[in-house]
Amino acid sequence: MFFFFYDLAYTPMVISYTLEILPYNIRARGLAIMNFTAYLSNAFNVFVNPWALGAIGWKYYLVFCGWLVVELVIVMLFIVETKDRTLEETAALFDGVKPPGNTEWKDSLTFARTPQPRSPRVDKDFRDNYFELHESSGVSETQ
Repeated sequence: MFFFFYDLAYTPMVISYTLEILPYNIRARGLAIMNFTAYLSNAFNVFVNPWALGAIGWKYYLVFCGWLVVELVIVMLFIVETKDRTLEETAALFDGVKPPGNTEWKDSLTFARTPQPRSPRVDKDFRDNYFELHESSGVSETQ
């Protein structure tokens, strides 16, 4: 029962958060890096956990709990909460651009600081030309 609810909540959250915080022009690369990192950590766990448990016995549970505390501290300090924010507000958090309109900044449960406003960096190699492609597709909205 534990794994059912764990997988129901945690598995989609990792992918959703990664896709939510990345700009469109680097989303595929970011998702590939996230998947690569997840597979490396899973491989590490599959090979190291049984070996460490056999070597130091029950004390390995203390090591594992210590690692979970380290992960919790990292999440509380560096992961920005995006709950109850629009996509524009989320983009403003990570791109440092002021969100359009009268948007209120919501408090976060984490200690992560929001970035200072700065001009967005434009990658010349990876232009985000979604609207140009969409407009030139020849599909009219009034059909």
